[in-house]
Amino acid sequence: MAVKEQTGFDFKGRHFAIGTNVVVSVVLAFAIVVILQWGAFYVDGKLDLTRSGLNSLSPGAERLIADLQEPIRLTSLYFQTDIEDESQAKYRKRMDDLLALLQSSNRSRVEIESLNPLQDHGKRERLAERLRGLKAFSDESAAYMEIINRFRDDLLDRMATLIQTETDESTRLQDVVTSEDEKGDLGQIQSLFSQWQRRLASERREFDDAMAGPAPQLGVARIIVGRMCSEFASDLNNIATFALQIQARRPELSEEYKGFVLSAEGRYQTLLKDLEGMSTDCRELEKLRYEEILTEIGPTSNALLIETADDASVVTFSDIWPPIDPSMPAGAAKFKDRMFRGEEKVISTILRLTQKERTAVVFIRFGGGPLFYGGMPGMPPPAYAQIREVLEDANFDVSEWDVATSNTPPTLDPAPTKTIYIVLRPLPPQGMPRQSQQQEFNAMHAQMVEAALGVNPRAIFMAGWAPGPFGPFPDPYRYDTYLTQKWGIHVNSDMLLLEAMVSGGEFHLLSQSLTLRDFKRGDHVLVNGLKGRPLMLPRCDAIELAADAPEGVRHHKLLWKDRSETLWGVKNVQPYLDKARLGESVVKEKSDTYGPFTLAVAAEKGEGKIIVIGSSDCLSDRAAMAAGFVQTAQGLAIRQLNPGNLHLLLNSLHWLNDHSEWMDVGKPVDIGVIEIDKDSSEMTFIKTFVYGLWPGLALLCGGVAWRVRRS
Repeated sequence: MAVKEQTGFDFKGRHFAIGTNVVVSVVLAFAIVVILQWGAFYVDGKLDLTRSGLNSLSPGAERLIADLQEPIRLTSLYFQTDIEDESQAKYRKRMDDLLALLQSSNRSRVEIESLNPLQDHGKRERLAERLRGLKAFSDESAAYMEIINRFRDDLLDRMATLIQTETDESTRLQDVVTSEDEKGDLGQIQSLFSQWQRRLASERREFDDAMAGPAPQLGVARIIVGRMCSEFASDLNNIATFALQIQARRPELSEEYKGFVLSAEGRYQTLLKDLEGMSTDCRELEKLRYEEILTEIGPTSNALLIETADDASVVTFSDIWPPIDPSMPAGAAKFKDRMFRGEEKVISTILRLTQKERTAVVFIRFGGGPLFYGGMPGMPPPAYAQIREVLEDANFDVSEWDVATSNTPPTLDPAPTKTIYIVLRPLPPQGMPRQSQQQEFNAMHAQMVEAALGVNPRAIFMAGWAPGPFGPFPDPYRYDTYLTQKWGIHVNSDMLLLEAMVSGGEFHLLSQSLTLRDFKRGDHVLVNGLKGRPLMLPRCDAIELAADAPEGVRHHKLLWKDRSETLWGVKNVQPYLDKARLGESVVKEKSDTYGPFTLAVAAEKGEGKIIVIGSSDCLSDRAAMAAGFVQTAQGLAIRQLNPGNLHLLLNSLHWLNDHSEWMDVGKPVDIGVIEIDKDSSEMTFIKTFVYGLWPGLALLCGGVAWRVRRS
């Protein structure tokens, strides 16, 4: 049977077409991947899906790093061993990730390095040598070297000569004098100088060891010098005093004895003066920051070193990784128990190193206890101790002024470039006027504050409702006249804002009724970054803006609450308190209002800027630094309850300081609770890319391959 050969199939051509199709597809896919990788490296695009912003820098941090005018070096000294705790690798990885993010924001100015201090000994020695050569530390070292050289080149030899001379002479005279008392006295003197002869040799070896090597221990040498000079001077003074006492008790002395012992004060006078001067100079020397830094970057310190061309500073492990629960012992906290504050701590340190201007923040109070210190047993804790630490970290010099006891603000040294005032609500006298030891805030005090603020003030006014000395009747806001006349801002201190809770169709007042949350925000840099940062304002009063602002004044409404059936502006608080105390439902009085209520405003006039907040203590430790349990996707976790309060304070100070570009710098991140922000623009982009753009690229590659094959 004959088989007819099939025709029309060109196997060779078909194989070629298929091969071409595969090659073109592979080349196109490879080209797309290369372009995407190139873009990711140079275009610097980032997608961060976490609600906390863990995998990206805050806008303020990116701006600050991008605008750096001088290079900085970031060196991670997180150690690594084969037997390290499991948390250590996580600490190290998180720090490396942060450094990479910082470098990606300005590759030409930011240099990063990771150094294992337990193994990289050569790198550590080079780092120490580099630090010692920085201008800030070499200037400090110069004062140390002047004293050390003066001691080594002059005093040390004079001490040795005196010790030898006095030892020889006291030994010789013991064979000359005949009185047993005189022999005994000379024996004690001879013994003392013999001890100093041995001690001088020992201390000199210790001194030489401290000064040996490429990195002399100037601090150790200073301690040795100060100790030797102080104690040797003390012994010489004791001998001179002893001689005078002997002369008073025993007037009949041999000529040889008198010639040696009674003339001691004259022989020692010049050396004593120099020894005491050297001892004083050593005490007055400040600790060398260079040596403190070397201590802080020890082998297991987990520190971060930040350097500029002239200076350096260390961000410690405890600064970056504090326990979420402040009551937890630091040593017991594991990775999941700690808050990551790397970005804000690193950025604040960079600010201190690179910014030469100094801005002071002065808290103005009237009455009450100190704001930053105190808290003795039985006494309330200081109201702003933690806030002060935060502000100093942010490169502000912080102090307070009690107008009740001082007519002028504190004198600051060095003088600040600019001063910002935080004007706290004056405390009213407690009890009957004759019973109170505190005078009442009056027009004279208001004028003192107004004079300090000057023509172009930079200030935050903390208003808020407060009871007067006679119970729930409101205390008037004492700075309202100034704000109304100069700025067209009236603080309605007669009205307390209460947020009633609805239960069973009735209104009830609870403890949280005095605290307002969930605000409307204006379109202003001061509050744009508050999204996702809970903010609370306790004991609020309403702020009213004049329809016709004073000439040149511009108002910016920052925070407000819309009209609501559950938010009441209450003028007489007593009926509500009586009902709440009995657990009864409440009914709004006819004289009270529903709002809307303005709660925070900013105003500008020429070079002057102010902010008025309708809450008296929303920026205190109790409100801004409060921590507690919150519900998260992983269950209950301790977190900062009101991070928006601290954010608002820092943003306000940067705005008043004319550095809006430093706003919105970082926030603490709870590493143990990572939540995905499903509604973020980044997630929307990923969904679009996965379901639309990527399949489209695949179709494009196929279409190009088909076209090549057809042609």
